[in-house]
Amino acid sequence: MTESPPPTERWRAFAALIAGAAVIGLAPILARLTQTGPAAAGAWRLVFALPLLAAMNLRAEPGGSWRPHPAALLAGVMFSLDLGFWHYSLAYTSVANATVLTNLTPVVVTAVAWAVFRERPAPAFLAAVALAVGGAVLMTAGKTGTPGGNPPLGDALALTTALWYAFYMLAIGRARASQATMRVMFWSTLTGVPLLFAAAIALGEEIIPRGSAGWAACVGLGLVHVAQLTWFGSG
Repeated sequence: MTESPPPTERWRAFAALIAGAAVIGLAPILARLTQTGPAAAGAWRLVFALPLLAAMNLRAEPGGSWRPHPAALLAGVMFSLDLGFWHYSLAYTSVANATVLTNLTPVVVTAVAWAVFRERPAPAFLAAVALAVGGAVLMTAGKTGTPGGNPPLGDALALTTALWYAFYMLAIGRARASQATMRVMFWSTLTGVPLLFAAAIALGEEIIPRGSAGWAACVGLGLVHVAQLTWFGSG
């Protein structure tokens, strides 16, 4: 029988979860303050996260192969789509709607894992997912925050973001089976940089922040990205 972790460890894990959630809550606000286009904001987020992730890799695993796992590269593609769609949803709908709808990812992951990998979820987990979905519906029903220029489109983009993030999580899970977590996070982040910059250029976005406040927001997004990976182990 597997022993339960001691109470102190459980409280530390719970505190880390709360802290991580609080930090991640800053991401949509910072994305709107970058003074760039949506895809460019996502690219700068990854750019400023890369040096920290590289340093953390060197500290955690000084040796070992840096050769990327194919699933880590796929995860980078999925995360690029996730950031691009999410940031565009922030431009068209409210921050509340974009954030809540995007976080329906557990529903998608559970459904795919059940249908494709035959991983049947526990009844308690299904109950928790149902409760989360119910809360999401109640939150999006309220008219909170700036609605944006095209709420239906923004909401649709946010829902699609949940799909991309679900595929990202599944790819990360596959890559972790044969490569260290920090290596996977580094390569998935690096893969997204050229893809998001290419998307920003193709869409005619403003690439460079107009002032110091925009650059500060981009750096903040990078720190949020690293914190998110550190506390939750995924994007």
